[in-house]
Amino acid sequence: MFANHLLVFHASTPTAILASAIRREHALRAAAIYPVAAAYRALSELFGREVATDVRYANGEAIEDSVVDHIRAVVDEEAYAHAWQAADLVIVDNHLALHGRRPYLGSRDVVVAWSAERS
Repeated sequence: MFANHLLVFHASTPTAILASAIRREHALRAAAIYPVAAAYRALSELFGREVATDVRYANGEAIEDSVVDHIRAVVDEEAYAHAWQAADLVIVDNHLALHGRRPYLGSRDVVVAWSAERS
């Protein structure tokens, strides 16, 4: 498992999330915001400033968008969508499984517990 914040904090994430919302849900709000996100990234690169959140290789080099796009595609291909019902419970071990945050309707309660680091 590729267990870091690549898919959340890479510089391409805001536009990728908005593009996905436009494609999958035909979200008009996402379509309205997309140009702002794209402009922010373009201007950051133009002026040589880092995007507010970004993930890079260990040597500081930028991770190519094509690499992140490939990882997103693999994650989407391997994702399991569960048909939730009232009172369902999920327990996720972040060391063993990558979990997502897909759009949903309705309310939910999120309870988080941290454990000692694994050795």
